Amino acid sequence: SKSSLRNLRDELQDAVEKSHIPGCVIVVAEKGEIKWAEAFGSRQLHPTQEEMTLDIVFDLASLTKVVATLPTILHLIDEGLLYLDSCLKEYFEELGDSPIGDITIAHLLTHTSGLPARTFLKQYGDSKNEMIAGILTCPLDYEIGTTVSYSNRGFILLGEVVEKISGMSLFEYVQTHIWNSLDMRETLFTPSDHDYVLRVAPTEYREDMQSCLKGTVHDENAASLGGIAGHAGVFSTANDLVCFCEMIMNKGSYKGKRIVSEPLITQSMHNHTKLLNEARGLGWDFFSTSLRENEILGHLGFTGTSLWFDPIKEMYCIFLTNRVHPSRESLHIRTIRLSVLDKVFNG
Repeated sequence: SKSSLRNLRDELQDAVEKSHIPGCVIVVAEKGEIKWAEAFGSRQLHPTQEEMTLDIVFDLASLTKVVATLPTILHLIDEGLLYLDSCLKEYFEELGDSPIGDITIAHLLTHTSGLPARTFLKQYGDSKNEMIAGILTCPLDYEIGTTVSYSNRGFILLGEVVEKISGMSLFEYVQTHIWNSLDMRETLFTPSDHDYVLRVAPTEYREDMQSCLKGTVHDENAASLGGIAGHAGVFSTANDLVCFCEMIMNKGSYKGKRIVSEPLITQSMHNHTKLLNEARGLGWDFFSTSLRENEILGHLGFTGTSLWFDPIKEMYCIFLTNRVHPSRESLHIRTIRLSVLDKVFNG
């Protein structure tokens, strides 16, 4: 309702004034129409203060999983180049008869692979090959398919599978087959282009660099993999994410163009882990509001980014903050997100 969005507006203003977040951008849409789009506060506090605007570029962190990796995997399935029940041993011969070889694409997408939740990849060496080898030889934490345990490692492997099948990097594939078709011209991995970087909201202050990260991925594992990875690394704007959300809400089509087949998008939004400890779709997480349980689909990113969909009301919300600027110590993001969820989807 209008009044709950007005209350939310006051709360976001308040969160900025109390320095709980530097600033944010919010977009709420219903039935294909944008109802509210606004920027609050600052995109940068150090070394100088700069205003937040609607065209600011954010480090999406784990939203990469649903904005890049998920549609790419679904596209490969549509092309007949991959199946949800394809096993890792088909792509990584070095697995031999290791149990890890039996993990399927569906297990990776639903976080039921049993791969460890800890991601620290530097322990395996400095090269990408050493890191991937480390992931493939590290023992599983759980028996495959028995437990939902959120794992970046699984999505890193999905990115590798894309490369092995297509001969393209995840960035090349998703840009060619997904983002370009969606008019998402400002969504990139490794954004070094001068004009673009000027609009990036900085993230954390780094002692070793004596400055805040700006245009370099915040996630350490994605950075050590060269900035292009299946779990993190994408930068984008609210405007581009609107195009992505429209495609999801239209079950895989955008402005009359078919991007991903309807059955696959629908399947991705089902709860695939009903009998397990947590609800998960393919790539998607489920969220509850104070009045509704597990009816909202979406994903969060560590840097302070969020995407949520309500298929019943045909609504979505894009909520972008750089809450790790200038430090990750801010603990308010959880409360703010819960409030956004409640006021947007219960309103």
